[in-house]
Amino acid sequence: MTRTCFGCLAKFKKTTDDPIPHPYIGAIAECWNVYGDILNKEFSDPAYFNVHRTTVDAYGAQHIGNQNDRRARQSANVHLIALYLTVSQKAENKNILTFIRHATKIKRDWPPLIQLKTPEWLTVQDIVKADNPSLHACLVTRWGQSVWEAYADCHQDIIKTYEKVIEEP
Repeated sequence: MTRTCFGCLAKFKKTTDDPIPHPYIGAIAECWNVYGDILNKEFSDPAYFNVHRTTVDAYGAQHIGNQNDRRARQSANVHLIALYLTVSQKAENKNILTFIRHATKIKRDWPPLIQLKTPEWLTVQDIVKADNPSLHACLVTRWGQSVWEAYADCHQDIIKTYEKVIEEP
């Protein structure tokens, strides 16, 4: 029996009856567990860690959760903006982290995003297969690009949200 993740839409072999492992990240437990395996690899081996920022942002942007929840809106917007900074602006991780700290300092009302119905993107199932740091970095980079590209219809709104946030003191 398989289940489809309501975030990334990947199919997973059913392993649990716990459908929601996180309070506002919209993922099923099986997807969340594979994501955890990827994070474990990145934190266990410095050679894998260099693309960690993109891993977190690609996953967060795919799993936008219930957009009625302010935390889910914040997460989705911040991760998409981080992908914008990574993919389009080629920003350094330290600058992305500075933005994230600034953006999440106050509890603002972020605009809701719409869950994509038929995205063409990589998922954790593609990334977890990497058996060496070089392949992992290549796949994670492509993953981030594919997620950013999947939201092409929202790019202008995401960029406007970013510009609004950085203008705030």
